[in-house]
Amino acid sequence: MPTSGRRPAPEHRPVLDGVVWVVFALLFVGAALVLKVFAVLVVVLLVLAVGLGLTLRLLRRSRR
Repeated sequence: MPTSGRRPAPEHRPVLDGVVWVVFALLFVGAALVLKVFAVLVVVLLVLAVGLGLTLRLLRRSRR
């Protein structure tokens, strides 16, 4: 009798499911932390750029 191409369903492994969820949670938290660090770096760079611009403007005015 020919068999259909179906494989039997794999056994459910709750430990493996738990590991997958923990890894997923760690990746999610890690991505959130990376985004926060990136946002802080952008803000710091903007503040430094504005500060440098104001400093250069003051230096130009004082030389005249």
